[in-house]
Amino acid sequence: MADTFVVIAVIVSRSVDATSFAFRVARIAWIVVAVTMAILFIVEGEGVALPATVLALMSYPAGLLANTLPIEFPVRFERFSAVPLWPLFTAGFGFAQWVLFVPWVSAKIMEWHRSGIRTRAHTIRKMAADILILLVTWFFSEVLAILISIPLNPLTHRLVRYVGAVAFHLWLAIPLTVTAALAGAIVVRVFHTEGATRWLVALVSLFLCAGALQAAILLTGRIPSGASARRADHVGSIVQALTPALMCSLVGVSESRRRKAPRAA
Repeated sequence: MADTFVVIAVIVSRSVDATSFAFRVARIAWIVVAVTMAILFIVEGEGVALPATVLALMSYPAGLLANTLPIEFPVRFERFSAVPLWPLFTAGFGFAQWVLFVPWVSAKIMEWHRSGIRTRAHTIRKMAADILILLVTWFFSEVLAILISIPLNPLTHRLVRYVGAVAFHLWLAIPLTVTAALAGAIVVRVFHTEGATRWLVALVSLFLCAGALQAAILLTGRIPSGASARRADHVGSIVQALTPALMCSLVGVSESRRRKAPRAA
């Protein structure tokens, strides 16, 4: 199972070496969707909430700045009803954030990460870049797990009636387990030239801390009836907290060994 995750993670992690191409694709996709939603908003007006909602989500968090601007008045386009300006300003801030600012920052961070250590300033910048890469990888794995779990909610609501507490918590851990495995392989791939072990340990520690916090919240916020049900719920919460970190470490170690094998041969 771990080898399967490694194969998937290697495919995904190749985007790390093609950052410019990935951002080009993301920029084009963002612009296409944003322009489509803006046109729909202008044509349909405030009667349809979907375009404005999509623009707000796509532009988060920079889009929130649109709420601070004095743009209460509507604008009337020829042959269309009057529409407020704030969704269009929201899209503008989102464009500046995702199409201009984030790619520039990412390119700068990767430049610092790949730079050699020549002076104290280079050392500080490289360490800052490495820490940011680690934190961003962990953060997006958590966010991706949430996005994966949303379509699974209907099945989750049905499963809770038919499976035990431990099995149910294992099911809840699947999205984060998958993304944690991908994160482990990506971190090993990014840091393979400078010793990935300490960075993999740091990533696993982040997953453990987040899992422990979630388990603590679950255990203190829910009191099942009966001693056996309470024990099963406690065990399930602990298993849910440990599984992503365990899979992250297994896939990371497997990927590290796979990358060392050609050199050893």
